[in-house]
Amino acid sequence: MPSYTKQDLEDYARKVEQKAAEFGLDHYEVVYEVCGHATMINRMAYSGVPFRYHHWSFGKAYDVINTSYTYGVGGLPYEMVINANPAIAYLMADNPLAVQVLVMAHVLGHVNFFKHNYVFKKTYPQDALASFKVHARRINGFIDTYGISKVEKFLDAAKALEFNTMRMVLLLEEGPIEPEEWKPRKKVEEPAEDILLFIRDHNPMLEPWQKDVLTIVRDEALYFLPQIETKIMNEGWATFWHYRIMNALELPFDMQMEFLKLHNRIVQPSSGTVNPYALGFAIWQDLEGRMGLEELFSVMEANRDVSFVRQFLTRDIMERLHMFAYKKKGASEVVIKEVADEKGWKDVREELIRWVGVNSLPVIKIVDVEPDGMLVLKYFGDGRKLDPEYKEHTLRYVELLWGNRVKMLEAPVAKVS
Repeated sequence: MPSYTKQDLEDYARKVEQKAAEFGLDHYEVVYEVCGHATMINRMAYSGVPFRYHHWSFGKAYDVINTSYTYGVGGLPYEMVINANPAIAYLMADNPLAVQVLVMAHVLGHVNFFKHNYVFKKTYPQDALASFKVHARRINGFIDTYGISKVEKFLDAAKALEFNTMRMVLLLEEGPIEPEEWKPRKKVEEPAEDILLFIRDHNPMLEPWQKDVLTIVRDEALYFLPQIETKIMNEGWATFWHYRIMNALELPFDMQMEFLKLHNRIVQPSSGTVNPYALGFAIWQDLEGRMGLEELFSVMEANRDVSFVRQFLTRDIMERLHMFAYKKKGASEVVIKEVADEKGWKDVREELIRWVGVNSLPVIKIVDVEPDGMLVLKYFGDGRKLDPEYKEHTLRYVELLWGNRVKMLEAPVAKVS
């Protein structure tokens, strides 16, 4: 059992807040919840939100996480924080005091990022938790009214397509988008990237509850999209600030050693993949040395991972982190394609950018509706071939939502960022 009290947590929370304020780290109010491993697993399964609608995917996620934890295959996160105002952060009850203090400092970095980074401007944190609660009540009500099989089948298709939406969040209109008046044949003036929104507004056969489901799934995807688009920046920013705040607290020797051991594990490069904590932390530290602390806030506010990596990931950082690009060879073998040396570091960086945020998802847009109602999709490639299974599933789910035949054109075009 932990050898500290609730008062100890409250005292350190105040100290962390004070140091953050001294560094100019402005943030939403944070409410901490101390919880056991069962509650943490539940929150992880629901993406941190304490109330979501009923869907089998959340139960599947819970089972995977719980089984992994029970058999020691995987651990639980040291922290989890919800982008809301006030923000909610979870502290694992069994963690040592040094870990709890680090988590508090890390959380303040996240919440500062949520408040000021431009891609979070339209996540409406003051309404987030209330919106999730309303969404859960509405979808659960549909399940009670129309039956779980009917609602779940439609919801499955919507969730499968949830991130086929506007990738530049700030281009979205303010507030909810009201359904358009349906016209028998929609002329697609420009390729429509927001598939769920288009279907909601232009499928005359949808029932009101189905339009509501599409709106809910789309709204929740847009809430989570900024976190996907800023994973490296956000985790690096939180790690940069927990490191600075913890070193400024003048901790007792045993807590300082515990903090340093944990921090070193957090920023340890991962084998075969990119550790966003390590990469983001390295870039922010490098930028502080080149720009000074004050300029970091401007960089944080004005970028997402794609622009952040492209502008600020240097050859020196990549060499220190031993970064390289690889490719598949045959069914099960991979080989190194390029290394981050004088000749290849820019190629490795560009390869990373191709997989950062939603760049890992194929860009598929609606380009036409034919006179007989067939919906025409087009894959806008960047040189990567569309996976046949992904294409098949996309067509099936779009057809279910559209209620008519669907086809997809494939014509890879210039690289997209």
